[in-house]
Amino acid sequence: MKINLDVVFKDFENEDVKKQIVKEVDGPDGKKVVETKDVPLTLRIVCTDALMSMPKNPDSFTGDQKVERYELAKRIYEGGTIDLEAEQVALLKRLIGENYVPLIVGPAFEMLEGK
Repeated sequence: MKINLDVVFKDFENEDVKKQIVKEVDGPDGKKVVETKDVPLTLRIVCTDALMSMPKNPDSFTGDQKVERYELAKRIYEGGTIDLEAEQVALLKRLIGENYVPLIVGPAFEMLEGK
């Protein structure tokens, strides 16, 4: 199934949902400072974040499963429209459902189902 990963999530007032990105950078005096910026939340971000999350029971998380998630996250991180297998869509839906609030889960499921 073809999925557009660049779709931006909207709230109930049709405003872009934002994600705050926090990173440490070198300040003008050479000391480290924390920089934050708000970016529109896209399906690409939601999917890669969900794939990189740890399960509730990490002991059952095998190395092969980690590699599978990593490889899929690399593909998704590129953005654009990609083709996903039904099993990959099911995995993404499960992980998004476990890691996000309803405002994100509902639209994400619709996007992943091609609605």
